Amino acid sequence: MLSSRISSLRNNTLGPLFKKTTSSFNLFSSSSNNLSLFSNQFRDKSTLLLVEHDEKQINPSVFSALKAAKQLKSDQLLGFIVTKNASLVKELSQYFNKVIHINEEYTVAEEYEQALLKFLNEKKTDGISHILAPHTVFGKNVLPKLGASLKSQPIVDVVQILNEYEFIKPIYAGNAMAQIQFKPKETKPLILTIRPTSFDKDYSKTDASQVVEFSSSATSTNNARIPKLLSSSSGADGSGSGASKRPDLLQAQRIVSGGRGLKNGDNFKLLYDLADTMGNCAVGATRAAVDDGYVPNDMQVGQTGKVVAPELYVAVGVSGAIQHLAGMKDSKVIVAINKDKEAPIFQVADYGVVGDLFQVVPEMTEVLKKK
Repeated sequence: MLSSRISSLRNNTLGPLFKKTTSSFNLFSSSSNNLSLFSNQFRDKSTLLLVEHDEKQINPSVFSALKAAKQLKSDQLLGFIVTKNASLVKELSQYFNKVIHINEEYTVAEEYEQALLKFLNEKKTDGISHILAPHTVFGKNVLPKLGASLKSQPIVDVVQILNEYEFIKPIYAGNAMAQIQFKPKETKPLILTIRPTSFDKDYSKTDASQVVEFSSSATSTNNARIPKLLSSSSGADGSGSGASKRPDLLQAQRIVSGGRGLKNGDNFKLLYDLADTMGNCAVGATRAAVDDGYVPNDMQVGQTGKVVAPELYVAVGVSGAIQHLAGMKDSKVIVAINKDKEAPIFQVADYGVVGDLFQVVPEMTEVLKKK
């Protein structure tokens, strides 16, 4: 049985846009009968973390998920990585008790799912009690597929771990928090995606580690319909002179995001130029801007995109739809630029500029260039 108790948001960050909610109900029930994959004797001992990378470096969100994994207090932490880059495997072995390595290059979620299923079937004595991944495009594509195959309901976007069977996650576009509780004997393994911004990165090293080479002939039968994974993020957050130096949206300490107010994709150059003057700044977008084809969907910030919490978030031409606010409301400082003084974005902004973005943004860029 899976139960949920709804508690109010930690504070009324969204002001009059939302009302706090307190109630109690059952989200759904789940009974996993397809658990013969796991040995009863060993199944409570290990947590497996799926490692995201771009073939050059490990995504920093992995180390946030590692922090969460350690809170589960498993006997062993297993890192699962698919790569032909031996240096990544060597680096990873510093942080896990055991690294499961597949010497391949997978680009779609279906291949990862097949490889994980094969590993879980063949390595019963590893006793996997929890399977984790960062709540990124990568994790959100792979683990739900695995959960469906194992008949184990995934819990996505976990922001707090109470114990090995109880977790907190946001619902209702972040307006409330659900406490999810599993009964230990009914739901193994537990599958979780971890919100990177909710956990500190853990780079502490292990005393000893073992690398296990594993062979899998996973193949994708429907590549065209499955999002590509593990592509480099260097150019994902916009083009421009500083694109190669920009951080991933999930890791950026500064973000400039644009909405439909920019009118077309070419005008996003205003944001790229502004970001280049700020240093180590990513560029994002609203769902409306993505849906209208201004920018690619990997730039989307929001409930159905990336959830971010940078030190500074500059919203340009963003009205402030609920689904967008759910993805950026935890930013430390929010600056809004919009010609509509009634735009909802101003209700969550720390600083606001009511004006024409096509005048305000170039002026900001010129001022920052002189700093």
